Amino acid sequence: MRLLLLAGTSDAAHVAASLARETRLITTASLARAARSPVPLGLPTRIGGWGSEAAFRDWLRKERVEAVLDATHPFAVRISDRAHRAATDLGIAYLRFQRPQWMPGPDDRWTFLNHCGEVEEKVPDGARLMIDTDGRGNDRLGHLSGRVVFCRLRERMPRVSARPAWHFLYDRGPFTHDTERRLYTSLELDWIVLPNVGGVEESPKLDAARRLGLRVGLVRRPPQAEAPRAETVSEVMSWVRRRL
Repeated sequence: MRLLLLAGTSDAAHVAASLARETRLITTASLARAARSPVPLGLPTRIGGWGSEAAFRDWLRKERVEAVLDATHPFAVRISDRAHRAATDLGIAYLRFQRPQWMPGPDDRWTFLNHCGEVEEKVPDGARLMIDTDGRGNDRLGHLSGRVVFCRLRERMPRVSARPAWHFLYDRGPFTHDTERRLYTSLELDWIVLPNVGGVEESPKLDAARRLGLRVGLVRRPPQAEAPRAETVSEVMSWVRRRL
């Protein structure tokens, strides 16, 4: 069976390792862009977008793809919706691999946000906050005047100079419980703003916020098309093997 893995997350790397061991599969991984420190996927990897939905469909036909496994970022809705729509129209099996969302515990101080634009409304003047969404949704943020704003990014992005009062931190991780607690303490933070990417393991960022008593603005995942989903690698591989 010929399978396309839409990759780009740490979860996708775990899935790729399992797919590479399946001798009955011909798998191609796809990354929307080259990473500066790419995680080897152990699979033939295509880098770059297709340019249009029509070009994507043409590629699926040309490569005789029989299944699409979507392990992109939970907030990459445009990519996922296009892949699901194309697979459905072409009669190709489709599965969305998406980790379970984070849910608050009794000691968490979370405020759920529908989008980053709600930060200005929810975070009071005088607060010291860190925007840790890797740039996703930053276009909906105001200047957040009256707050001390730190913004963490994996790499430099355009339009950073449009917010000269912000403090930018560039760090690709890995982030640990200890390093996050030290960072939050040194910055004297009151709030952190994170996307609800979710996962089965505890987030070092949320753990540090809980231990320090910080408020968390957790951005909800955007709505997505109804599609078959899996939350674990074992569920993904069961789906794949049923089709071999």
